[in-house]
Amino acid sequence: MTMSVKNLRIISLTLLLAGLIGYIWMYRQTEQAFIQKQLVLQTIHKNYLNNILEHLQQEIDDFTQMEKQLTDPATGSLKNDLLPSGLKGRPSRAIEGALILDDNLDVLYERGPRLFTDSLGFCLLTDASSEGVYTCPIYKNTVLYSYLKREINHKIYNIIFYRAVNDSLAREMEALTGIPVGFMGVNDPAPQREGYEIKELLLTDVNNQPLIKLASYFPTRESHHLQRLQIVVLLILVMQGLALWATDNLGETAGLAARLKEKNDKIQKISRQRETLVRVLSHDLKNYLTRILGQTELALMETDLSASLTKRLKKIRESVDRQTELISNVSRQVALESGKLQLDIREVKIEALLQEVRDIFAERLEQKKLSLEIDNGLNGHHLLVDPLSFNQNVLGNLISNAIKFSFPGESIQIRSRVESEKFVRIEIEDHGMGIPEELRRNIWDENKRTHRPGTSGEEGTGFGMPLAKKFTEAQGGSIHIESESIDENTERHGTRVILKIPYN
Repeated sequence: MTMSVKNLRIISLTLLLAGLIGYIWMYRQTEQAFIQKQLVLQTIHKNYLNNILEHLQQEIDDFTQMEKQLTDPATGSLKNDLLPSGLKGRPSRAIEGALILDDNLDVLYERGPRLFTDSLGFCLLTDASSEGVYTCPIYKNTVLYSYLKREINHKIYNIIFYRAVNDSLAREMEALTGIPVGFMGVNDPAPQREGYEIKELLLTDVNNQPLIKLASYFPTRESHHLQRLQIVVLLILVMQGLALWATDNLGETAGLAARLKEKNDKIQKISRQRETLVRVLSHDLKNYLTRILGQTELALMETDLSASLTKRLKKIRESVDRQTELISNVSRQVALESGKLQLDIREVKIEALLQEVRDIFAERLEQKKLSLEIDNGLNGHHLLVDPLSFNQNVLGNLISNAIKFSFPGESIQIRSRVESEKFVRIEIEDHGMGIPEELRRNIWDENKRTHRPGTSGEEGTGFGMPLAKKFTEAQGGSIHIESESIDENTERHGTRVILKIPYN
């Protein structure tokens, strides 16, 4: 087998492995997004019900604290205007009503939707052994109720605050998240719904005793779509494997040039399939990430979220933003490498580009208390660049990195001057943590892991610098980097990126 055929085999195997790794990564990311979305929505459902349980428990505590005020001093009996705090004009809809029963479980006072007191009385005799929160099946509904028993002036009072767990409550929770829910007994199975998968949660009282089971129904169409994506990707990988197998069976003698041309055509086809795969999966992943981001933003708008849940939701939002940025970088790089991205090279004033950069990063600069200093020495000369890609993929990436690795209170300098008859020199310099030597060696290689946290813990993708280099060179320029890390030089550390760009 000739050296050319061997090289062809290596290229095909590399493409196959790259496709396999890309498939595994994208599938895992999408799968994790599905799981995270379900966990967030389930947590919202659970917190909504826990809020009701907390209100029921709070009514017991409030009654105990105000017991003397609620007793009529003339008769020694409870006042007739006893109301749960949830019915006294509070915005919460957690408590629906209250009951007071005598020792024979006859109704002395009732406020809210009418209950079948015979069923409730049976639950009091069999389940409610002490003060606390309980459940009781009444007619076609289940009732969550808090219970306490008091002897006042030799009379027994059974005091109950309640909320019905019914279709009305289910509709409230579905309106909150867009996901249907159902309720059932602790030992009862959740009813099946066609086109939905079920996730169950067991709710407990303050003593960790089981109360009721909550079922959240998630549409199966999303998981089915993920399976279809999996099949498409596997088919493409099989085609790549067949192409590799075909390489093994190429002859070593006659028609080598013709066979090499045929193999080159196959590689071109695989490359086009790879571009199509990236485009399709990027589109679908962006759709899913956009949906997750939307649901997360809606959840963060709720005012009664716990601190821990709010923190988790913000982490999800940050993760979605990073994944979206990564997908956009990969898509732009593939488009540039394949020649599909047409650059509009024209004369552009550097002042306009720098002002746009300043506006884009104004909020991040303010958050880290950084100043952006601009020294423009081009004296009216125009850059010859594609303004959109130059600002987004070159200047944008370089300024973003300078902000990320600068310490709060520092300054970032942008200097420009004429370098020669053909090129201007643009420098972006920061005085941050700098780049260690081992990372500087691989800074332009997108296949090497070079991303690291910023001075305030900011996360990155590792695609920024390779992407800046590709777009700079595609516009006839060059890029160079000088840096010393804080470990190498504690006095003069930081990074200077030097661009040489065509001008007129």
